[in-house]
Amino acid sequence: MSNYELFFGVLSAFLLSAFLVGFYRHLAIRHGFEDIPNERSSHSIVTPRGGGIACLIAWVLVSSFFFSRFSIVEIIVLYPCSMLVAAVGLYDDLFQIGAGKRAVVHIFAAAVMLSSLLFFGPPAPISISRTLVIILVFCTILAIAWSVNLYNFMDGMDGIAATEAIFIFGIGGYFIWHKTQSALGFSALLLASTLTGFLLWNRPPAKIFMGDVGSGFLGFLVAAFAIVAFLKYDIPIAVWIILYGLFWYDASLTLMRRIFAREKWYAAHRSHAYQRLHHIANWSHARVLSHAIVLNAVLGIFALIGYYYQSLLELMILLTFVFLTVSFSWIEKIAPFKLK
Repeated sequence: MSNYELFFGVLSAFLLSAFLVGFYRHLAIRHGFEDIPNERSSHSIVTPRGGGIACLIAWVLVSSFFFSRFSIVEIIVLYPCSMLVAAVGLYDDLFQIGAGKRAVVHIFAAAVMLSSLLFFGPPAPISISRTLVIILVFCTILAIAWSVNLYNFMDGMDGIAATEAIFIFGIGGYFIWHKTQSALGFSALLLASTLTGFLLWNRPPAKIFMGDVGSGFLGFLVAAFAIVAFLKYDIPIAVWIILYGLFWYDASLTLMRRIFAREKWYAAHRSHAYQRLHHIANWSHARVLSHAIVLNAVLGIFALIGYYYQSLLELMILLTFVFLTVSFSWIEKIAPFKLK
């Protein structure tokens, strides 16, 4: 694909997303699809929810003009599976659905994605035993399902989920595009562009929320792009783990602490670091978002170094852990984790 096609696609995705989000917001207000603040919320005013569906539609529409450039595995893995996750998220946004039913759909989508990769995709760039393949597939399915849910957990502050995805898919998409100029990289960059259009409406103070429909399909696609990029183009999954660091570190650490504290880990709470900065340290949404952007920028630098100098990739992973641990230790001092 040419750079001209990339520019046209990215610009179209941005403009279409910004328009569709505004249009959806109008419909959501009109039909009462709004988030009502409660004691667990980080917001104080009624706000339309489910705006992530507009990003999904914009991404699919613009991508569809270039489907002839995609391989069958890229189409099957990226689009139907993510749309299934988005569909159950949209239903949950509008009508509510049990966590167990959502989990079944997430695991099913992950299983279909991996089955498609094994059937249609290229062989893995490593040779391992069949038993280890089964174990790896099982663990990967759980990891994908966790990615879907952790992204949902972390979507609780104006702009934070959108900016996280812009960093991940923008830099990750650049890695793929730089190496191959393939449709996969093009698709990731399109996604980053649609989320930039969404951010126009979601930046503090947010005029619309992403909802489970948006956070779910983004969490799924982080895993999908990382796995396909590794299997098809030999781009290390580690660079995606680095880019995703802020979200998986906060979500995983918070989950473990709540489990060890014998709390209902699946219940709504305000224990994440970004929530504590807002509710305990009294930081504004804009201040929390600006610090998240700084953290993501540093992680982006680590990922870039690891991509261009793969002999330093292990060091970059270590630095990511150290950097996040130091950052979250500092947050603990000004906004400590507290039990109910």
